[in-house]
Amino acid sequence: MNIKRTLFALLFAVCVIASCKNDSNELVGVVNKPPEIKSINAEPAQIGINQSSTLSVNATDDNKDELTYLWTTNGGCFLQGSDRKYAMWKAPTELGRYECLVTVSDGAEQVQKSISVDVIDVPVLKVSHTVIDFSYNLLTQTFEIENNGNVELDWTVQTKSNWITITPANGTTTDESDKITVTIDKTNLMAGEFIGVIGVKSNGGNRDILLSGSKFIKPEMVYVPAGEYTIGSDDGDEADGPVHTVSLEGFWIDKYEVTYLEYVEFLNDLFRKGELEVGDCLNGKGVKRDDKWLLSYYNVFFEPVGVDSPIDFEDLTFTVERGYENHPVQFVTWYGAQAFAEYHNKRLPTEAEWEVAARGRDAFIYPWGETDPNHYICNANDKIKAPTMVGSYSPSGDSPFGCCDMAGNVFEWCSSLFISYPYDASDGREDLSSTDYRCIRGGSFDAPYMAVKCSARSYNAPDFFHISYGFRCAK
Repeated sequence: MNIKRTLFALLFAVCVIASCKNDSNELVGVVNKPPEIKSINAEPAQIGINQSSTLSVNATDDNKDELTYLWTTNGGCFLQGSDRKYAMWKAPTELGRYECLVTVSDGAEQVQKSISVDVIDVPVLKVSHTVIDFSYNLLTQTFEIENNGNVELDWTVQTKSNWITITPANGTTTDESDKITVTIDKTNLMAGEFIGVIGVKSNGGNRDILLSGSKFIKPEMVYVPAGEYTIGSDDGDEADGPVHTVSLEGFWIDKYEVTYLEYVEFLNDLFRKGELEVGDCLNGKGVKRDDKWLLSYYNVFFEPVGVDSPIDFEDLTFTVERGYENHPVQFVTWYGAQAFAEYHNKRLPTEAEWEVAARGRDAFIYPWGETDPNHYICNANDKIKAPTMVGSYSPSGDSPFGCCDMAGNVFEWCSSLFISYPYDASDGREDLSSTDYRCIRGGSFDAPYMAVKCSARSYNAPDFFHISYGFRCAK
């Protein structure tokens, strides 16, 4: 019995060994095959100095082994992908033929193949601008095309925008620069920021140039005819009443709130005349005239949104941050509003004129009528947290006489002192020399909806400036 058991054990061991041999390719005679490189490419195969070519290799492995890649070269350098199927090779500064070698390995064996890239004299396109900024009322700008190679550069400049004209539209450049003039026609562009793309096509590379600018809202005035009008309210704050009738002569009032662009042009003209002083004021920088602060601005732009002014002062010039030219000016004092109005042979509206322009003949609760405010017809209740471009809610939020943004956006300074209603122009409230509180009307972007009622009255000191304080003019 012991002999049988021993023979059985030996037979079992032989079977296990045989089974192990079947599980091993090496033991059963299956030999590992090396990877095979099917193709190798360089695109482009001819480049200029410091230019780059994309290299690629297509390799397979019959054993389905995972493959690794390694690129090497006898000149230039790899910008990326030296251990991948795709690699970007940058040419050196010397002309010649360079070999790029790829090694493909399956972990046990490896194969290699090289490809040549010729570094030759080629045209190399360089443009002086990637963005052309048409600031304010500028209509033409130029950029330059330069050839950084030693071969003629043939170029064409084109755009799909019919309001952009380019002269000349094509040419040939060797080692000098060609100036290209870009002219824009703002006639049919909507107010606000406009953007276009200028494409430079050449045998030395292609470039796109972004054209960015603004069309500004043209200041307009609307007429309010003479007559008797109802102002005041008995339903709101006690200071808003009583309801009473005023008799007004006909007057003109701005359709829009005064914008940053308008105010900056005013500041620049006064500064050139030596009438302004720029210096430190509360929490930032300010502009002073005749020892009175007109406006405050800050050097740090919009941190957080809505807290700062987009006005900057550099190289003895006031400018507006791109995209805010058509927004209502903020941080302006009553003195600053009054000075702007006088500069333009206008004045600030009286409190009664402002309310009539907002309410119309039917004495609406809101400029648009009796329906409650919402974020589709005015910028208030801190829904957006910053002023919007003037006229953004027109015509749905306009007053009966066609004034925009008389509810929300920014509070608006009036000429009148804050004296109790009924309104009486002869009781001293239109004394422009007084330093007492002045009326502000209309609510603002960060004011509650109750503050945008046409009858809602508020006030502040004439030298006070705030994020939500702006104005419009009358005459």
